Amino acid sequence: MDVPTVILSLDAKQRIGRQRFEAKHTLENRLNDLYRQQPQTFFTGQPQIENNVAAKEVIASYAVKLLEIEAAEYRPLGLSREEFAERLKQLCRNIRLEVCPPNLNCLFHLESLRYNEEFHALVWAALQSAANSLSHDGSQQQEVDAVPGESPKSVLDRYRTERRWTIKKLADHLSVDESVLYAIRRGKAKCSEGKLQCIATKIGCPVESLRNKGPGAGGRRTKSFQSGIP
Repeated sequence: MDVPTVILSLDAKQRIGRQRFEAKHTLENRLNDLYRQQPQTFFTGQPQIENNVAAKEVIASYAVKLLEIEAAEYRPLGLSREEFAERLKQLCRNIRLEVCPPNLNCLFHLESLRYNEEFHALVWAALQSAANSLSHDGSQQQEVDAVPGESPKSVLDRYRTERRWTIKKLADHLSVDESVLYAIRRGKAKCSEGKLQCIATKIGCPVESLRNKGPGAGGRRTKSFQSGIP
């Protein structure tokens, strides 16, 4: 399907520009903080970003943020569901090129990520999952239909039981250790913010649902989660 030609208003472009600038500034600060946290010795030399999982996850989370910023401006333009999904696919491809590697004022040497296949796969998986969540009815919130105050345990268990998966199967699906999921279920996320965002986008829920320390299971059923761009 051809991507429809849509011209954003000047106001929309300015909003995108402002939010992109803020997101980029936040990313630079977070990456520089991670750089300073890494030990530097005579033997190890300058910290390398390809060896820093948290840093790569932060960039993947930034890519998702860019997608959400742009999608918010296309959502009210009256595109059909299919047209909106095609627009998201195009945005995903553009953003992947933009952030692999991103052009930042950063202490890390980012150019080494240009040919890092693991990093490219991480960014693309995060973008695909986010695009899928956003594409349904043009709204992530309509698709997820999360229960206010729902605990991380309830969110993960609902996604898992709908597929008749064990915790181990879910952990394998999300590419994390089982201990990470047990910690999230207790409301004590045992992973970086970037990884938490990747988990949320992969199962199709708002990342806030995995931080919530509200009551455990309970509440009404919600719509099934989805995965993958249609």
